[in-house]
Order: sequence, then C-alpha cells, then structure tokens
Amino acid sequence: MDVPGYSIRTDRWCYVEWGEQGDIGIELYDQRLDPKVLSTLALSKDHSEVIESLRKKVGKNWPVQ
Repeated sequence: MDVPGYSIRTDRWCYVEWGEQGDIGIELYDQRLDPKVLSTLALSKDHSEVIESLRKKVGKNWPVQ
C-alpha cells in the first residue's frame, strides 16, 4: 500500500504528515529536546500552534492535487 507522506524540518522541529485527505496522520518532534526523535508531540495541545504553522508550510509546498 502506497501512502503519500511529507515532512518538514526547521532548526527545532520535525513535522511529518502522511495519509490521504480525510485520513491524515501526523508526528511532531522537538529536535532540541529529543534529538533521536523518539517521542511525538502531535497530540499535545501545547504544540497546536507549531503544528498548524508547519502544516501550512507543507500545504504550500506540496498542495493537494
């Protein structure tokens, strides 16, 4: 099964998004505090603004066709 996925990294964050429209999975890692990217912060409400910002960047660079 092929599942399209995209990721974006900043100096601090690694954001990963995969799946198809309506069934999207996400991961968010703080590379400063978790350099081995072992613990996703995607479900943390404290990081919702970071997630939304990175999600918009993914959408801008890889728009849904």
